[in-house]
Order: sequence, then C-alpha cells, then structure tokens
Amino acid sequence: MVVAQIKTKQVSISSDELAALIERAVLEQVAADRIALPAMPRVATRAFTLLRKRDFSLAEVAGVIETDPVVAARLVHLANSVAFATATKLESVLACVTRLGARELSFFLMETAARQLVECHDPRIVQICDGLWEHSLSVAILAHDLGAALPGLDVEAAYLAGLLHDIGRPVVAEMLLDAERRLLGKRVDHWIMPSKWLGVIVRCERTVGLAVTRAWTLPDTVVDAVGLCEQFDTDRPFRLANVVRLANALSATSGHDLTAKPSDEVAAIVRDGTSLLGLATETVSGVLTALPARLAGRMA
Repeated sequence: MVVAQIKTKQVSISSDELAALIERAVLEQVAADRIALPAMPRVATRAFTLLRKRDFSLAEVAGVIETDPVVAARLVHLANSVAFATATKLESVLACVTRLGARELSFFLMETAARQLVECHDPRIVQICDGLWEHSLSVAILAHDLGAALPGLDVEAAYLAGLLHDIGRPVVAEMLLDAERRLLGKRVDHWIMPSKWLGVIVRCERTVGLAVTRAWTLPDTVVDAVGLCEQFDTDRPFRLANVVRLANALSATSGHDLTAKPSDEVAAIVRDGTSLLGLATETVSGVLTALPARLAGRMA
C-alpha cells in the first residue's frame, strides 16, 4: 500500500520518493475509477437540460440562472461587454440571455462549470494554476476561430475542447493536497518541492482531464481532443486535437503560456500546425490580432 510506505518513511523519505509515491497513488485512483470527479455546477446542469430540449424557453433558462447571483452577474457583464453590447445597456437576465442566444449561452455555461474548478483559495493551487483561466479562455477562442476557417469543423466543439484542454490540472492539484492530508496526516508548507509537484501534475493532468470530460458527458470529439492534444495527428489533419494543439501554441505566443516551452519549440508547433491544417498565414495572424478584444469580453 502506498499509505504504508509513506508512513514508515515519513521522517527520511526524500522529495523525489514522495513525489513518485503520490503520483502512483493518483494514477491508481484514476485507473480504479476511485477519484471524486467534480460535478458540473447545479445551475449549469439545469440550464443545459433546458437548452437540449427542442422547445426550450429562454425565460426558463433565465429563471435558472437567476438562482445563482454570481453566475447571473457574470452573464450580465458578458452580454454588455464590447463583444455583444449595443447602445442599450441590459440589466435583466432574460434580456441578456436573449441577446446572447443559445450557442453563446452554452459557451457561457461551460465556462461557468470550468471556472469552478480553476478558482481555488489554497495558495499552492493558486500558484500552480496561476493564469490558467485566462489561458483556457485564450485557447478556447483561438480554437473556435481557427476552426471557423477549416472545412466541416464543429466550432462549438473546438471552443469546448480549447476551454477544457487543461482542466485536469486543478483537479490533480486538489488530489495532491488531499493525498497530503491523508498520507502525511498534517499540513506542511513544503511537502514536495514545487518543481516536483508541478511535474506530477503535468504527467497526470491529461489522464484526469479525460476523466472529467467523460464524467460531464461531453461529445466524443471534445474528449478525444482533451486527451490527445499533446501531439499532432498527421494522418488526420482536421482532427480537433490538432486544432487545440495549434491554439495552445498560439496562446503561448500571445503571452498566455503555462508550459514555459522554449520559444523555438513553440514556433515549431505553430509552423507545423499551420502547415498541417492548410491555414494561410494571414488567417492565423488575423485570429491572433482579434484575440485581445475577444478575450477581454469574457474575462468577467
């Protein structure tokens, strides 16, 4: 048992040994389907249920959103942002829902669900996930806009895949803190060196991210993209995972980077992805130019 190993060595165990044991414990939990995956927020679940009905009512959806003041406030901010605003400022949730429409409302609800996982008050998770929300939105917008330039690609799926491609990171971080409480029996300031801790997260986040997207019953293309966006699939150029990988690299060039990859490596990914997808350089440049304004509108 991993627990026994740690308890018998709790004085002399090295940071490397502890990191390896914790990583194995996390992966064993995932393999055995024993991790407590985060549920989608109730307001998002209820609203999605309504939106999937053929005869759904925007008034009903607005009524559900109004039950959560924080979500309602973010919706009003989004509907009045530069991306959607007109000369008339909206204040009611129903008016905002009507302005956004079903597709943008679906994006907003998924952002609400994902944001719940990213926002955490533990300082260590905040440090590890610093910039994750802005990065996730950036990749989502870029994946959506790149997808719009590709034949037959589902831009809604592209947005969701970009938004959730790193969703395993905060979940793994929470699992590590839980492992600390259970296995060490106390909280300490530095139980694993930050670099080791981040290494565990990077190695486990893709597997856990897959588990989250499956638990949320997202489309297979989104699940596939979250799990396989670390490498290009040259046999299937228009695979959604390829779009997300390119969007992730473009996000890094625009200053929204979590991986700290060398700039020449990022440039190679951009070059290879642009060529693989058959995108014009002008198209990629245009998507990047539009990013700041589009991102600002969704950063409420």
